[in-house]
Amino acid sequence: MEKSIKLFTFQKLIEICVNKKDDKELLLKHIKENIKEESILDNLLDFTVTKDINFLLNVDVAQGFYPNEWIELETNSILKDQFPNLKIKLPNFKNYNIGKFVNIEQLKDYDNKLREHKLQYSYIKNVEDFEYLTIIHEISKKKELQELFNKIEYKLFEY
Repeated sequence: MEKSIKLFTFQKLIEICVNKKDDKELLLKHIKENIKEESILDNLLDFTVTKDINFLLNVDVAQGFYPNEWIELETNSILKDQFPNLKIKLPNFKNYNIGKFVNIEQLKDYDNKLREHKLQYSYIKNVEDFEYLTIIHEISKKKELQELFNKIEYKLFEY
């Protein structure tokens, strides 16, 4: 796969999903200057953690431990940083069976709440690593994101 296509896809992902100006500029600069094609996603994930930039919810099923509270905290952090003008009250994580694994019912309920505000969860499934990279984006951007990810042989799913 051509490096420029993959790089373009992740640049567009950042442009669509990152609304905080400083975060967007920092990520776009980093991805352009420091990322090799084969490691774009991993590098981007590491960089967002290092710089405390909230826009990706990365669920690694192989690690298997994602308490319901974590999903709520991460989602609220993304909303606060990237959609600060929206006040979205997510259902309390205590409403769900507390367990060690991601609760799909919880994610679907959160997605429904996001949709009330013209946002949604979508995710990319990386089969080799058993990772689910979840993003929050405007519903109106779904088709554009699907087309972008299809170009690099990733499929975008909904909850």
